Amino acid sequence: MAYDLETSSYNLYFIADMHFCHRRIDELVPRDKDWINKLIYNWNKTVLPNDLVIIVGDACLDVQKYKCCQRYIQSLNGIKILIRGNHDRFEKGKLLDNGYFMVIPHLLLRVKTNKGSYNIFIHHEPLDKKDFEKIRASYNKYIHIHVHGHTHLNTPFAYKKFGIPFFNVSCEVLDYTPVHVGTIIYIAKQMENHSLELKTINDIF
Repeated sequence: MAYDLETSSYNLYFIADMHFCHRRIDELVPRDKDWINKLIYNWNKTVLPNDLVIIVGDACLDVQKYKCCQRYIQSLNGIKILIRGNHDRFEKGKLLDNGYFMVIPHLLLRVKTNKGSYNIFIHHEPLDKKDFEKIRASYNKYIHIHVHGHTHLNTPFAYKKFGIPFFNVSCEVLDYTPVHVGTIIYIAKQMENHSLELKTINDIF
């Protein structure tokens, strides 16, 4: 099934892989000591209540920790769309109760800017070549940018694959702050004519 959405670039953010309520996440992925408070502070300082945030999977971990997950998700500003990750195992009704506006497996986002439109395909795991061609054919549209999570620190924030920019929006590479779609598009434009790879978002500055 195709899921697509058309929006302006004014109030749209991405982030992934928070793994709230995952007690062992610090053992599996290097994280700042006080990362939860840092993430909540950065998120609510950056995102306004009516902004749109696309969480690209793995917001929470354990299906046994419904109330824990609900508490964190509802503490965060914004209208939240969840792209299901491999750890988002609650049934859809419970996920919606957690505070998501929509829960879907993937999304083709058509973003309009004053310099043109961009088709951004969003999926929790980065696409391999076979899936990339399949998705492009099923939507019958050119994909300009691919946004994913899942890989944490194992892939860079920005890199090129299959001829287009890929963006890993795992929270660790974003310094625990949702990234604005305008930043993604700006970097993607720089990548058109340059061999550019950014390990984390802090490498922009």
